[in-house]
Amino acid sequence: MKNQPFFNSGFMKKKIIALIYLLALITACSASKFEYKDNSTSPSENTGTVSGSGSFDIVSVDKFYCWINLMPGPEQVPGLNISGSLSMPLSEKYDIEEIKLNLIKIYQNGHPYFILKPLIRDNKRIKSEYNKEFIFSTVAGSKLVPGFNSDESITVEFIFDNDGETITYKIYDQLIEKAY
Repeated sequence: MKNQPFFNSGFMKKKIIALIYLLALITACSASKFEYKDNSTSPSENTGTVSGSGSFDIVSVDKFYCWINLMPGPEQVPGLNISGSLSMPLSEKYDIEEIKLNLIKIYQNGHPYFILKPLIRDNKRIKSEYNKEFIFSTVAGSKLVPGFNSDESITVEFIFDNDGETITYKIYDQLIEKAY
């Protein structure tokens, strides 16, 4: 049997062509731009609120991404997705090790459209001895509901649980990107 050069093999050429098509498909489907706009200090509720007694220290929103998945596909339904990270400072007002991010509510023009149970990568992650970090995302996109306008900004409310006490924090005027 005669040895053929590596790239002259018909089988290998087919593999390389298939790989090139696959890379082109992945690159075309992932072209999207995300933007974080920090308006957490613009409206009057810039430090969050506590339902119950006490007060609340400022949450630092390190990253926040919101997008509508509009990629084509046979079973694909447009859906709202979010992901990001935020951190909370050490405080005597709550137990930094026990506080958990339970829900995220999405509002538009004062109307609540989505209540999301976020996927938390690590709800007990202590970023430093002074901060706790929450890295969150949606598991899958939430189906768009009637009346929701993907061209308008949203308000995002983070709802924490601190041993039975509910603590909320809002960020305002977040842009929604579209991923095609």
